Amino acid sequence: MNASEQKGWIREAHAQIGDLFSRRAGIYWCDLLVSAGAAWLATIAYFMLPYGSLGQIFAFVVAGIAFYRAGTFMHEIIHMARSEMVGFKHAWNLLIGIPLLMPWILYRNHIEHHSRAHFGTPRDGEYLPLAAAPLRETLFYLLRLPLLPLMAFARFAIAGPLSRLSPRFRA
Repeated sequence: MNASEQKGWIREAHAQIGDLFSRRAGIYWCDLLVSAGAAWLATIAYFMLPYGSLGQIFAFVVAGIAFYRAGTFMHEIIHMARSEMVGFKHAWNLLIGIPLLMPWILYRNHIEHHSRAHFGTPRDGEYLPLAAAPLRETLFYLLRLPLLPLMAFARFAIAGPLSRLSPRFRA
């Protein structure tokens, strides 16, 4: 299949299911508020219940699933137009993004991931070939993971304010 045929096939498929791409704000808001509410309530329950109890374990699982559910909105937000559902984007950042040190703005490179020029290549910001990498590189990657919260703190609590004081730090 040549490039022209492939583009035609993609356009035809998109035309047939195009109605599935429209967002309904009410559903988004309801889903976010229920997911975030369940996540934070389960977190509170986790800390209030006796250590190691069945209830605490259940609250931990519920919080994990609910935070994951609420966190997946980051993907949807990145695919929205800049002017689309602005209030929802701000609410998501306040309820999920900022408290978990992952505001949606950090995920903007995701759009490049969908590009045919970037997808699955070393230039793909979401591609990490751990299975094909030498064991040493995989272990080094895993050892750095616990440092990510500290790096996020340094980025937003130190580098951010410094960049306001001096343009030299912006780069």
